[in-house]
Amino acid sequence: MSEMEQDDFPTRAMARLEAARPPAGMRGRLLVAYDAQRPLRIRLAELLWPGMPAWAPGAALAASLLLGVGVGVGVALPGPTAERMAFSPEEPPSASVESLLAEER
Repeated sequence: MSEMEQDDFPTRAMARLEAARPPAGMRGRLLVAYDAQRPLRIRLAELLWPGMPAWAPGAALAASLLLGVGVGVGVALPGPTAERMAFSPEEPPSASVESLLAEER
């Protein structure tokens, strides 16, 4: 089998298969089942946050994202009085292994 035939094999195999068709009333049964679960979802939402407006979950998510990004950036950036970091990839090390071993003796 040549490389061209190997590359074309999945396409030919898929072309021979029949399209899968769901049973006749499946869509209707799915919609009815979804609507039957709606009261449960509403009761759960009322239990977690009574009287919750529709925009509240999106606003809470946006606020938490902004807070997380703000805290993350604030921790990562040095402050105006911050000293040089103990480790910096841009600067050569200020101590060598030999000097550290000499200090221990």
